[in-house]
Formats: sequence, C-alpha cells, structure tokens
Amino acid sequence: MNKAIKILIGSYMLGLFSCSYEGSQLHDTLPKLKIEEAFSQKKYIKLSEFTQGDIEYIMLETTGESLIGPHPRFYADNKHILALTYNQMLVFDRNTGQFIRQIGSQGREPGGYMSTLFTYPYDESMNLLFAQGWKQGTYLAYDIYGNLKTQFTPREGNISMAPMNDTSYVAYIKNFSGTEKEKLVVYNNQNNKIRTFPNYREAEKPENEMFWLPTQGWFYRYNDKLCFYELYTDTIFQVTVDELIPRFVFDLGDFAPPYEKQSLGEFIRDELKNYYQPAMIFETRNYVVFQILHERMTHLVTYNKETEEIAFAESAEGFENDLDNFIPMNYNFLNSYGELIGFAEAYKIQQWFEDNPDKAAKLPPHLKRLENLTENDNPVVMIAKLKE
Repeated sequence: MNKAIKILIGSYMLGLFSCSYEGSQLHDTLPKLKIEEAFSQKKYIKLSEFTQGDIEYIMLETTGESLIGPHPRFYADNKHILALTYNQMLVFDRNTGQFIRQIGSQGREPGGYMSTLFTYPYDESMNLLFAQGWKQGTYLAYDIYGNLKTQFTPREGNISMAPMNDTSYVAYIKNFSGTEKEKLVVYNNQNNKIRTFPNYREAEKPENEMFWLPTQGWFYRYNDKLCFYELYTDTIFQVTVDELIPRFVFDLGDFAPPYEKQSLGEFIRDELKNYYQPAMIFETRNYVVFQILHERMTHLVTYNKETEEIAFAESAEGFENDLDNFIPMNYNFLNSYGELIGFAEAYKIQQWFEDNPDKAAKLPPHLKRLENLTENDNPVVMIAKLKE
C-alpha cells in the first residue's frame, strides 16, 4: 500500500461485511434496533433501570510509575483493572486499586509496540492484551503478567482483529481499493489463512489519502460468541470459523452512512457527522449497550432485548446516577460478568463536589472520601452490574 494512510481518531479519542442480507427474508426476521425512530421520540434511562446493586468505585494508586496518561480506557475482570492509553498498558488490583505492573512498553526495542489498540485490545477469556506493532497490521499479544506471548501479521489491509480461540484469530480487511473481495479472514497461529468471508460491496477509491475510523471493524465477545460489526453496514454478526450468523440489525433509516464513501477524507471530515454511527457495542443476555455518534456528539444507548425498547443517557457525560446520586457513569467495556466498566477523571470528581455541596453532604462515607482527590490523581474506575 504505497499511498499515505491516515487514521481518524475523531470524537472517539477526543471526548469509531457484511454479506448483503438487505431485502432477504432472513434479514427481515432479525431483531431490529430502530435507531432513527428512537431518536425522533427519545426515551431517557437512569442507571437504576438497567443495573443492579451498588456501583463499585476503585481509586487507582497514583505514583510516577502508575500515572495514567490522557484519553484512558478501562477494562476489568474479577481480579484486575487494566488501564490503557495510546502508549500505556497498566495493571491494577481490582479490590485495592494498587498498581501491579506495566505490560510491555512503547518503543522499537524487542517486544516493544507502536501503540495500544482501540478495537479489541483485551481478551478477558484468555487474559491477553494486544498492541499494534511497528508495521501496519502487525499485532503483539501479551499475557496479564507482562510476557510477550506472540507476534503475528495478517494480510495487508487489515485494521482490526480478534482471537477466535487459542489457535486462530480473525482479521477485518478494510476496503481501501474500493473493490476489495475479502472482508474477514481467519488465520491460525502460524499465520496461515484458513477461511475467508467475502466482501460484496464496492466503494469509491480516494485519489490521495485513505482514511478510516479506529472502530470501523468492531469485535466484541458475548459469552462464547465472537461478534462483529462493520460501520457503514447494518448487521451485527456472530463469527465462527465456518460461517457468519446474523444477530441484530441497526435500522438507521435516512441516517445510515453511505458505504461507498467510507474512505473519502472529505466525506469523513465534513459529512459523516450528519449520519448515525454505531460504536462501542457490547451485549449481555438482556441488553445491547452501544454508542451512536451523531452531529459530533456521543449518545450512550441501551437496547432491551425482551421489550425491544431503546433508551438514551440524558447526558453525553454518562447515564444519570440515581443509585447513589453521584457523578454520571460512562463506559468503555462490558465484561463477562455483565459488569459495565467506566471511570471518572479526578478533576471532574473535584468539580462535582464543588458544584453539588448539598448532594455531597448526603453521600455515604466511601464516596465522601473522594472529595480528597486532587486533579493530579488517577481516574476513579466505576463498575456497575447490568440486570439479569
């Protein structure tokens, strides 16, 4: 690929294949998330309506070694909290917030990475973290103890990947040429191609620079299912070595972004904001939780599988926290225990206490102690379990 390529981080980092089932009987029978309709008659949802129990707050140890950089993302299992920035992968103890270790390092030394991943940086089932190597499309896999386990390079043109099991992984191939024939490619651990899922759609080829968004090929895991969604299409699939199984359809109506313009810089910079862009999708038995980017705003959304109801957080800051009447809750991960993982920056907590003295006086002791945070402290991780 000899043309310049640019990744647009956009509002994801500042504040992002489909077989053609459209019109088919199968497509019509899938659960449909009616996004355009939901935006026209917005229903707002509070934390207590879809989560259960108390929010867990974990203050992360702040030292020179453990200081978390800008634009962090947080992931958690039952023992660890992982903090990722563009050039950091840090592990903390979930119960105490104590810093445990750094995973790998950014640099060209052996075992060093270029950057962390935004799409599928952590596989909870295998306790592996993934980073971008110095060659585009090369990945490094580290275990939770900081050991470099493997390095692999799917074919040129891939922009995201996810492990399918401990012997194979799948890579998403971006349609840079406009006529790309492969969409998803499955490889074994020896980097040998073992399965290809075709791309049937064409797009305009940019004349100079090619652009993409960091979550254009989004993978997430739900129970034992690996799921996939490609921005500019409408269907979420389960991916297996043998087939793609449709699961849900995003009905974006007149606000569906046109597939043919997906690589055009001018369109992405100036026009994509006018369309609905699903992102950050996760799933439990009862809910699909996701974001919709529209008009340069991030909308946090829930879909109740049983009632088929779509509801929004009232604020871009997060879901209204009526569980303990404290700071709103955002998210960037949902783990295998059905726990939503979010965080609050220390300076925003500081500001909340200044702006809400009456509410602060009624907080329980474990929350009142957060008033002692300084703006230089690490973020506070927030964990809430979704209702069964």
